[in-house]
Amino acid sequence: VGIAWLDGRKTASAGQDHDHMEGADHASAKGGTAEHASTGHEHAGEMTLRAARFDGALARSEETEIDASTCDCCGTDAALTNAGPVLVYRDRTADEIRDIVAVRRESKGWTTPAPVHADGWKMPACPLNGPAVAAMGANVVVAWYTAPDEKPVLRLARSTDGGRTFAAPTDIDQGSALQGRVDVAIDNSGTWLVWLREDAKGQSVQLERLPAKGGAPQRIELARLAGRGRATGFPQIAVRGGVAFVVWTDIVEGRPRLLGMKVSPAS
Repeated sequence: VGIAWLDGRKTASAGQDHDHMEGADHASAKGGTAEHASTGHEHAGEMTLRAARFDGALARSEETEIDASTCDCCGTDAALTNAGPVLVYRDRTADEIRDIVAVRRESKGWTTPAPVHADGWKMPACPLNGPAVAAMGANVVVAWYTAPDEKPVLRLARSTDGGRTFAAPTDIDQGSALQGRVDVAIDNSGTWLVWLREDAKGQSVQLERLPAKGGAPQRIELARLAGRGRATGFPQIAVRGGVAFVVWTDIVEGRPRLLGMKVSPAS
């Protein structure tokens, strides 16, 4: 088993304060909420990205630090191509640029992190909005939320060489109601995305399918949610036999409830 994770051992050793605050001032343009970075531009004790392998007895080997400075709270995602795993995450530069990067695991180890696309999103806080990746053979798709120039947008980029290079992204959704929190899946029939929006009427779960053979995308609103903000978590999607299985969290009578739906292209 291969596992990659955000690792805070350096932030702990630096003695930093990890009591993050909600960034309400970022609510409209930063996917609902953000968390303030505790260090600003001081980069001692940053969040890192590490990976390791575990055998059947859970013995750890080949642990390595992939990236010495990443976004503090945005989740990572990984998919298996025909050439090995590809891992995506939100990077963090000394200038607080928080774009999405990808690494691949080859026979000699992990490759150098490379941007999926240079959005140039300068964000001095964690947007709590990581990328999603899916793969089939050498075809890889990455979806993510970004907001350069305070303009929220949901993007999708494709690779046909196992994640080595990515074409220019396609903008799937945009606007102040966009929450992001995206997941993506791919099969022979097309590429499927699920994400959240939130307007004055509440949150909604959105689903879009981009047919593999081209043609107009199919988009539907799967559900309107009672929950607001981060309480609704991150929707998830899997595709089997041309049918999408989507699950999400809502808040019903003050308690979280897991809901789901099976969706075919015809519907």
